[in-house]
Amino acid sequence: GATENDDVHWNYDSGVLTFSGTGAMADYERVPWSSWQHSTTKVVINDGVTRISKDAFYYCSELQNVKLSQNLTDIGDSAFEGCSALENV
Repeated sequence: GATENDDVHWNYDSGVLTFSGTGAMADYERVPWSSWQHSTTKVVINDGVTRISKDAFYYCSELQNVKLSQNLTDIGDSAFEGCSALENV
């Protein structure tokens, strides 16, 4: 799927939510990947993505691992709030 910024795309597969493309992840009232909020265990932000949106992974209670882009310059407010299982970034 694409975010509101068509240059950043996301894909969910077997617990892994991956973001690719270039530029900033758009801010949403409700993120389009919220259906997988409680089954996502890993997030991969590929190089090229420069910003994680506010509340992007809000209360992803099973999220354990996050791999961040080398180009990341900004993480939005509360992006990882409530991610109580988070172990590795």
